[in-house]
Amino acid sequence: MPYDIQLQQIHEVIQRQTKNVSYVLTDRLWPRGISKADLGTIIWYKDAGPAPALRKGLHDGSLSAEMFEQAYKKQLLETPETLEPLLKQARQGDLCLLTATHNPNTSYLVVLLDALLKKLEAKASK
Repeated sequence: MPYDIQLQQIHEVIQRQTKNVSYVLTDRLWPRGISKADLGTIIWYKDAGPAPALRKGLHDGSLSAEMFEQAYKKQLLETPETLEPLLKQARQGDLCLLTATHNPNTSYLVVLLDALLKKLEAKASK
């Protein structure tokens, strides 16, 4: 079964949400310039985002992008229960993962998307 999971920047989506799409903000930190009242139907699920130490390591340069990606993959493998709410949303229909990062396609969302798709494909092939 094909799954439609998109990656977008929250500031682009906040005012123009499409019906029949589940929007989930997965950043651990609250995005600047957005109030919780602005979310509408957007769900904030910060547990699937990178651990604070990973995020800080990437931003201060102590972790390269490659090291960050490997560590985040490991985090997701070690805590598979954090993916369950997102897997449930993806099985129910279109899912859009959101971040405040300027370019979602070069953010941690790419790693999260890959982990979700692998889990979905593994369950579908059983």
